Amino acid sequence: MALENITTRVAAMARIREIAIDSIETGCRLLTGFDFAFGYPAGAASRVAGEGTWQALWAKLSCWLIDGDDNRSNSYDVAARINCDAFGREIGPFWGHPHQHGGRYDGLGPTKNRAAFSAIEEFRAVEGVAKGAKSVWQLAYNGAVGRQALLGIAHLERLRHDPALCDHVAIWPFETRFAGDLKKQVTIAEVYPSLFPINSDIHPVKDAAQVGTVAGYFAALDAKGQFEQFLDAPEMTPDKRRVAETEEGWIVGAGHSLVEPSVFDIPDTLHYVREPEAIYAQSFEMISRVEQLQALPEAIRPVATRIVHACGMPEILGDLRFSDDIADAVPEALAAGADIYCDVETLRYGVMKRLLPEGCELRCRISAPEVTNHAKANRMTRAAAQIDLWGERLGGQIVAIGNAPTALFRLLEWIDAGGAKPAAIVALPVGFVGAAESKAELARDPRGIPFITLLGQKGGVGMTQAAVNGLAGGLNT
Repeated sequence: MALENITTRVAAMARIREIAIDSIETGCRLLTGFDFAFGYPAGAASRVAGEGTWQALWAKLSCWLIDGDDNRSNSYDVAARINCDAFGREIGPFWGHPHQHGGRYDGLGPTKNRAAFSAIEEFRAVEGVAKGAKSVWQLAYNGAVGRQALLGIAHLERLRHDPALCDHVAIWPFETRFAGDLKKQVTIAEVYPSLFPINSDIHPVKDAAQVGTVAGYFAALDAKGQFEQFLDAPEMTPDKRRVAETEEGWIVGAGHSLVEPSVFDIPDTLHYVREPEAIYAQSFEMISRVEQLQALPEAIRPVATRIVHACGMPEILGDLRFSDDIADAVPEALAAGADIYCDVETLRYGVMKRLLPEGCELRCRISAPEVTNHAKANRMTRAAAQIDLWGERLGGQIVAIGNAPTALFRLLEWIDAGGAKPAAIVALPVGFVGAAESKAELARDPRGIPFITLLGQKGGVGMTQAAVNGLAGGLNT
């Protein structure tokens, strides 16, 4: 399973198109799940599109909605238009917009208009089954899903009519009659990750863990030959099923019994340590017996243990370099409110937030447009460009570099030019070009800053995460 973090809707849809085309060309079956409503409560389609079908509504939204490469859209304007034209200004059901947009949208208020729901239902039938799901009419504020539905439907309408895909794609449950016709290679379905107990071990970021949980659950069902029945309609009246298939849509799994993962019973035929706590304890105990670890100062041993645990190479301990005060400098900076500035996103995601004081932020701007522009204009890497744009904000903060030697070089140049000094530098970048040289320069002259690094080409995000975790919390697992 591969998790990707794509920053814009346009880029995400382009990636999904690539995956779908690849599946078609290789003869594979593909289910793509989207976490937004595929339809609106019964009656909405006829009001908005003049015809009470999902196809008419999707076509109309696709014509109206514009979504740019920078995620800027006209979704609030479209919702305001629907409120006024399809329902009447006084009873339009869409509500919510950014506070700074007050008065900008004619017919779209900042709060729920309860009078609207005398003319149309607030929730689809499936939301009565999938408890906790938000109303499709709410466009803004915590947990709102209305804009995702408007924009998502428009994107899916364009995707399903793509010349490379249109003969191979079916929208569930509209075109498949739930599990009645699953012949197309690509099935597009509505999912609601909150239906499933999240497995937080999959990824430290909640959204990624939810995606991984749902994908793993569906894959386990499919491996047991039970996924098709999971796509079938749960027990419901004929009228409710007709509405779900023609207008409202449904959520995969809603109304079905969600079996515990233990039912996917795989026999325990191999002998190995299974419990995570036992694995950590045994690993740390084995590392503690390494002779080179015992030669290190006691204060740095927990950090060194975590680094070795991350790479499986005790021999790197001979190349570990650090200042005498690094084991105290990082906890003291964190206690004083320091943030941790990371060279890449993957480093930020792997630091254990629970080891950090409340309020400590993990920061990375490598994907910010201004960083990309600065990097291109100055012929440098984005990781190095971040240093320039962070500037004086680095004063008293912690800088962690696990991937880009250019970021470490640029940080040292910034300090040499009189820039504000970080409270500590944790730098174990990896690579063949500049990694050994940048770390050697830091070890030679740390510019009076507490530091830890690893000489040579070895290093990487995992080892840097381990160093930060060790400095922040020792061997707490």
